Order: sequence, then C-alpha cells, then structure tokens
Amino acid sequence: CQIDAFINWHIYLPGVKEEKVIYDSFFRDGDTISVLTISDFNSLKKIKKINNFEAISSENIRTIQNNLLNFYNGLGQFKGIDGKEAYNQNINTEQLLSTNNYYLMKKKNQNKSYILLILDTEDKKIYSFIRII
Repeated sequence: CQIDAFINWHIYLPGVKEEKVIYDSFFRDGDTISVLTISDFNSLKKIKKINNFEAISSENIRTIQNNLLNFYNGLGQFKGIDGKEAYNQNINTEQLLSTNNYYLMKKKNQNKSYILLILDTEDKKIYSFIRII
C-alpha cells in the first residue's frame, strides 16, 4: 500500500510498520480498506505535514462522514467476503471522526475514483479507503 499510495496518489507514508488489509475487491477497479500502523509519533507528524492532512473539525466533519457513508454504501461482496461486514467489524466511524484526527482525500477520473485517509492520532494508525472506478 505504501508504494501504491505514493505512485498512484502521490502520498508519502514514511514510518509505516504494518499494513492490515481488511477488505480488497480490487481487480482493475474496486474497493480496498486497509489499516496502517505508524511506528512512532515523529513519523505521524511527518506524514501529516508532508501530505497536507487537514484537521477534522466541526466545519468538515459532515463532509467526511458523507464520504465514509458513500464508500460504505458502495461496498459489495468479493470472493465470499462481504465488504460492509468487514467494515462494520473493523471500523469505528465515531472514533475516526474524532476532532483529534486528520484526514486527506484525493480524487481522480472525474472524481469517481478516490482515496480517503484518516489519521488516528491516538492509536497511531491510518485508515485507508480506496475506490477505483
């Protein structure tokens, strides 16, 4: 994911020590949900700064919530795995939308394809939601 994120979306993720793929229906197009664990607080600050993550605030929380809901609603089944079920078991939307967290969203292909990253400062994790159409 680190290499894909950098090449495809021009996002640099130094200090990521682990990637856990929660759901992946990607074959030319599709959806991927991943959780990246960041090695330390300095890496977290560096990732936030070099990629221009924005703080989650009362002004933008509704937009981020809607983007997560749209992503969720588009999830389907792939190789016997239900995307919505995988999301529900692994993603705590309320925790992600904490105002201690940061987010980054990039879009392509007339805004149909996108990546949404949420940086959880408390758990030192990045939640990655990618939709390619």
